[in-house]
Amino acid sequence: MKPLWVFSPRVSGPEHPCRGNHPASDYGLKTMKMKKTPLAFNAALSPFVRYCNVKTISIKHGETVRNKTQADPWPSMVVSLGSPVHRIRGGRTGPALPKVAVFGVAEGPDEIEMRPGHSHLTISFNPGRAHPFFGTTLKEFSDREFSLGDVWGREGREIEERIAHTGSSAAVKSILESALLKRLPLESGYPAGVLEAMRAALRHGGKVSVNEMAQTAGMSAVHLKRLFTQWVGMAPKIFCRIIRFQSLCASLSSQRKPEWAGLSYESGYAHQSHMIRDFLAFSGETPSSFYDSVVVPSAGPGSPLKAFQPDPTFHA
Repeated sequence: MKPLWVFSPRVSGPEHPCRGNHPASDYGLKTMKMKKTPLAFNAALSPFVRYCNVKTISIKHGETVRNKTQADPWPSMVVSLGSPVHRIRGGRTGPALPKVAVFGVAEGPDEIEMRPGHSHLTISFNPGRAHPFFGTTLKEFSDREFSLGDVWGREGREIEERIAHTGSSAAVKSILESALLKRLPLESGYPAGVLEAMRAALRHGGKVSVNEMAQTAGMSAVHLKRLFTQWVGMAPKIFCRIIRFQSLCASLSSQRKPEWAGLSYESGYAHQSHMIRDFLAFSGETPSSFYDSVVVPSAGPGSPLKAFQPDPTFHA
């Protein structure tokens, strides 16, 4: 499960008698607003950290917002600064996520529930560079989340306690920044071939075969798959499919009425049905329903769809 990248909000509250879930195009923009504030991080962490930011969610009092999240190939660390975030299981509100959560890559969609007073600080890691901070193969974290105490033991629990008594996002950032810097000596090197294969996938928007990636990496496809899964958290084929899906989603913000057959071809799909398969696998929605519930409500200069844009220039 990967939290809060691009939202497909559905709102419930006392003003809706049946407490049903309503599409974002009906209520989402009126009910929920999101403000994103970037935070500068120590330069020594730049090869490992993509970004650090705080997202503040404004929701009307007495309402909740349920959000579908999409597949995401970037591991992260997320701190809930306000009201907790809950999982949705079988259409019902489930347990709250850890206050300081460590997330692996996500190969599929999930659903969460937020309430008034929620904000969170996110540290997103460069692909394959989270090893010093996760402490094991990234595959162990795929589609899962853990508390920092589960990952770091006593040290993690002590940090969780400090954060619980901290009132500002700047202080939380400082605590985590110091903890990450302390773990830098655990960096054991990065397989150059995996880096080159990943850069090729990002550079071509995911439209590259595993054999082509292996050739770029100077190794067999089998060896690349093993290393890629260990360092990135997912197989190279899935990584490319998600990057292609993200590239297509990013392009939708400029589309008034998508011509799906043409977009499918331009995105490198052999058949439109393959594109539909990826939308269902990575967002839980068909292309049209995704466009109506996410793209249309997100249209505008500050569109969160920019979060889908792959970054081919991540630090080595």
